[in-house]
Amino acid sequence: MPERKIDEFVFVLLAGLVLIITFMVGFPAIEQLEANQTVNMTNVSSGDITKFITLGDFTVSYSIGTETIDSKNNFDVYKSYFDEKSSNLLGSISDDKLSILKGATLTITVDETNNLGPLIVLVNGVEVYRNNFPVGTQIITIDKSLLKSSNVVSITTDFSSWMFWRRSYYHIKSAKFEIQYQGSSFKDFTFYLDEKEFNKFKFGKLTFTLNPEGASTTNNLLIKINNERFFYGIPPLISFSKEITKPFLRLGNNKISFSVDPTATYNLQDVTLTFVISR
Repeated sequence: MPERKIDEFVFVLLAGLVLIITFMVGFPAIEQLEANQTVNMTNVSSGDITKFITLGDFTVSYSIGTETIDSKNNFDVYKSYFDEKSSNLLGSISDDKLSILKGATLTITVDETNNLGPLIVLVNGVEVYRNNFPVGTQIITIDKSLLKSSNVVSITTDFSSWMFWRRSYYHIKSAKFEIQYQGSSFKDFTFYLDEKEFNKFKFGKLTFTLNPEGASTTNNLLIKINNERFFYGIPPLISFSKEITKPFLRLGNNKISFSVDPTATYNLQDVTLTFVISR
């Protein structure tokens, strides 16, 4: 009897192993999803390919205001035929601010000058002001087309042609370089679908979570795919998930963009595009 029970056990064990191997060969596993991402598994068949495109963490906001880029106090500029001295203000503008830039100003206060020559201002090598500058304060307007990510504002002077041996001189009490901005800071991303991915596209999803710290969710978030409105509204407070259908997509390069209406700020985290492709 003991030998018979051992034989029955061996038979059941072998049968179980055969069943497991058959299941693994006949039903290959679907590619594992990234952590915290979900796909409607009822629509995913064995053998489908899942493609993830991670866009990361970023903030989109509507901003309006003024920012001081650089300032300097108590310095001289002068020039004669024999010597000269100028001064520079250096300023960097973030990409977010550059995209919604309205313009800039340079505020100069002069408290001493001999008025023998003009005060000259150059922005990134382009002259924007040349005139005799009396004692007092003036605001010089700078067109936004002259500005870029890194900027140099040069303040100098020129000597008189008929008194070239004498210095043209300005003592500048203060100079302040400011930018003005207003608008929504866009976030654009490009992703690519090859011929197989596009033709055998099954469905897709956009997912992300919201970080409430520093956010203002009082107005709408706008998401476009290839310039078509994909979502417009106030998203759920914790997590967002919305299916992407094929009419939104193109073969080759695709673009997804995020922006907001006035007063809104959204901190998006773990932003991910998920595409399921038939094999």
